[in-house]
Amino acid sequence: MLCTIAALSGVPAFGSLPGTEGPSAPSGVGKIARGFPAPDATFERLVGSPVRLSDLKGQAVVLDFWSLWCGPCLAELPHLSKVAQQYADAGVTFLAVNVDDPDEQQDKVSEYVAKIPEAKPFVVFATPKIASLYRVHVLPTLVAIDRGGKIIGVALGALSIEEPNDDVTELFRELASTDAGVQSPSGVSGNRRPRPGTRPSPQKP
Repeated sequence: MLCTIAALSGVPAFGSLPGTEGPSAPSGVGKIARGFPAPDATFERLVGSPVRLSDLKGQAVVLDFWSLWCGPCLAELPHLSKVAQQYADAGVTFLAVNVDDPDEQQDKVSEYVAKIPEAKPFVVFATPKIASLYRVHVLPTLVAIDRGGKIIGVALGALSIEEPNDDVTELFRELASTDAGVQSPSGVSGNRRPRPGTRPSPQKP
């Protein structure tokens, strides 16, 4: 099944997915589910000034949480970056959110990204607090946010990157074509479970 916005939009909060219970978010934070506001966060960029999510209202946003140890993440990142470049002028902002400890891994992240220069402008870092806000317990995790700052879909696990009708291109195309939130067709259920080879993100004690 293609992971279009319509397919993504039925995904509930992580905690309601059987067998995928993750860390609790801080008190007062809403669900990571369709229709809920995306938690505000400020991300440090690999290159350039920090970016605050709330400053991006008016643009659609794709957050892709990834790590150097996650094979499916590394397989997706070049294609996500390539598609993001194509849709940047259409009001779709892509942030490749690395969850490795920047104090320990930033040099390794820089070394890896140097091999895929198309990804360099999009790479940002998530603190443990940000990862908790977004209930990141499986990698990759992708969160699609509409132009009003509301979540319209969550995908756990690898997306199809087989062109021309791959999940990533379909997602960006639909985000670019919308002026506001995307309504899911009635009856659509889009729970995305991790594909084989996807690893849970490590939890620090």
